[in-house]
Amino acid sequence: MVAEHVRGRRGRARPTLTRGETAQLATYIAAQIMRTPGHRRQEELMTDYAVRTHHRTMPGINNLEVVPTPNQHLNYMCRTLPLMTAAFLGRPITLITLDAPLFITCDEPVIGHSDTDHVQHLPSCAQTSRKRRKNQRKPSRTRRRKADILHIYPTHTPPAAAPEAALALTPRTLLVIGVPGEAAAVPIRLTATDANDLADYINGRLVEQAFNWIAAHPDHPTFETMALPAPGPLLNVCDGGTAIAKSLAGPPMPRRPALLGRIR
Repeated sequence: MVAEHVRGRRGRARPTLTRGETAQLATYIAAQIMRTPGHRRQEELMTDYAVRTHHRTMPGINNLEVVPTPNQHLNYMCRTLPLMTAAFLGRPITLITLDAPLFITCDEPVIGHSDTDHVQHLPSCAQTSRKRRKNQRKPSRTRRRKADILHIYPTHTPPAAAPEAALALTPRTLLVIGVPGEAAAVPIRLTATDANDLADYINGRLVEQAFNWIAAHPDHPTFETMALPAPGPLLNVCDGGTAIAKSLAGPPMPRRPALLGRIR
C-alpha cells in the first residue's frame, strides 16, 4: 500500500517508539478493530448460524433468530485482544501526512491491505449439501463418518491477517502498519497528486467497509459527492448452500447489534 502510493519517498529506518509505546499502539489498533458495532454484529451472526446449524432438524428453526447476550462480545474482546495485539507487535510503522484534510473516517476505521485475496477456501468448500449429509450418516463397516468442516469468513480483509494495515488518525494523517520484517520509514509528507491518490484509495476502502456511518472534515473537497455502496453481507459461509447460510448472503437485518433492554 505504501509502496504503491509513495513514490520513492522512504527514508532511512530510525526508531521513533520505545517497546512500551509500540505495545500500547498495537493494543490501540487491536481495540479499534474489535470494539466496533460491525464486529459485534458479526459475532452475533456467527452465534446465530452456529446454534441454528447445530439444531437444523428442529421444526421452525429457520424462522428463529438466536441473539447472544451483549456480554458475550465483552468476554470475546477480553480473551482475544492479547492475540490481536500480538499480530501488530514488532511491525514497521510509517506516519504519512497530507497537505490537505483528505482522509475520511468511519465506524470501521482500520483497513487491511493485501495483494492477494484474503479468502483461502478449504477442500470441503466445494462439497454440496447432499455430499455433506452423506458424510454425516451413521458409519458402516466399509465407510467411516467424515467430519464436516465449515468455512466461515468475513467479507472484508481482516486487518490483523493482512500484510499491511492503516488507520487515519486525523483528516491529514495516516498511520500505516507495514509488512513484518521490513524496516520502518521516516515520516512522509505527500502533496498534490500523490496526496489525492493515497486519500482516494484509503477513503474508498473505508466507504466499502463502513457499517453505520462515515465522517469527514468540513473542508473535505469531495465528501458530499462520494458514491456510497449499498450495504452488503458481513459474513460468508461455505456449507453446501443451506438456507441458514443463504440468510447471511445479504446485509444483516436488523442492522444494529443487540443491547440489553432495547427492542430491535
